[in-house]
Amino acid sequence: MASMARRASRGPIAFWARRASRTRLAAWARRALLSLRSPKARRGKARRRAAKLQASEEPEAPPSRDVALLQGRANELVKYLLAKDQTKIPIKRADMLKDIIKEYTDVYPEIIERAGYSLEKVFGIQLKEIDKNDHLYILLSTLEPTDAGILGTTKDSPKLGLLMVLLSIIFMNGNRSSEAVIWEVLRKLGLRPGIHHSLFGDVKKLITDEFVKQKYLDYARVPNSNPPEYEFFWGLRSYHETSKMKVLKFACKVQKKDPKEWAAQYREAMEADIKAAAEAAAEAKARAEIRARMGIGLGSENAAGPCNWDEADIGPWAKARIQAGAEAKAKAQESGGASTGASAGASAGASASAGASASASGSFGASASLPTTLTFGLFSGLSGTGANSSGSSGACGFSYK
Repeated sequence: MASMARRASRGPIAFWARRASRTRLAAWARRALLSLRSPKARRGKARRRAAKLQASEEPEAPPSRDVALLQGRANELVKYLLAKDQTKIPIKRADMLKDIIKEYTDVYPEIIERAGYSLEKVFGIQLKEIDKNDHLYILLSTLEPTDAGILGTTKDSPKLGLLMVLLSIIFMNGNRSSEAVIWEVLRKLGLRPGIHHSLFGDVKKLITDEFVKQKYLDYARVPNSNPPEYEFFWGLRSYHETSKMKVLKFACKVQKKDPKEWAAQYREAMEADIKAAAEAAAEAKARAEIRARMGIGLGSENAAGPCNWDEADIGPWAKARIQAGAEAKAKAQESGGASTGASAGASAGASASAGASASASGSFGASASLPTTLTFGLFSGLSGTGANSSGSSGACGFSYK
């Protein structure tokens, strides 16, 4: 009681000041003891502190992936892509996420990559993103069934024959062609707007709507034109399914001329081929690195078990490719020789293309005479009306010598 009375008589300020001085003395004492420690002990403590800090900064290990589940979803995506591609309208990534991938959006890049690998190995088809902004995908055949390079194993080969004529006009006319020029040429072939055609139906709707939706053509209004005028360009799909050089050779084959006679177009086509080859090589290298990180192609594609593609709605041409591939694999196993196996693999590609053409009524490869006939009519009409001996341009910009 006496001590408390003395403490109270001194006041609260003196009490807390004395306590603070004791705290400072204790801190000084601790620092003095630390200074007496050996340098080795100080270094050890510093290392432990640094290791603890590094461990706290390291990200947590990702959870283990269910590879079988991912591959199963990828197989479903393969069926979905093959079914959607039958319309030839590019497939949106948003539709893949909504219809197939669903709740697995956090791993959708791996599911799409696995689906692309299965398409390549089973069907000989490449999944290609043609628009990085809108994320549009198409399926490209790794087997070129025609000289044109267009994916011809469809029921719409007459339409693709007309498309080759349109692409030729656009390219030879400086990569753009007015709608008026297009119709001037098509009228020479007996095709007129508003008149139903036995092969093409409504031609105007075909070239301004269907081909545009499929991204074979672009159709845009000429700026500041009054009354409105429109012109055609190559669409994104055309740049991937064919090339300027193939279209040029196609036109020259019909004209029985050497491609080098059109010097400007030939030089442009060569530059486009070189650029496309470099981009394809870079893309293939990046894809290989991505697949290696994901473990794709190392047997994980079998994790979901065998997939019965025959029961899927994937189109007759895709099933024909599977059958041809199975036959080629059986022949390769029977032969047992490396060289024989290689030749069997080559025949697999040919038989796959042939089987696909046989399974789809009216394929582009089977009716290759159609675009040739159309183009002969096109060139003969233009050469008789718009060309002269001095090498001037015709209605669509073709030069004759």
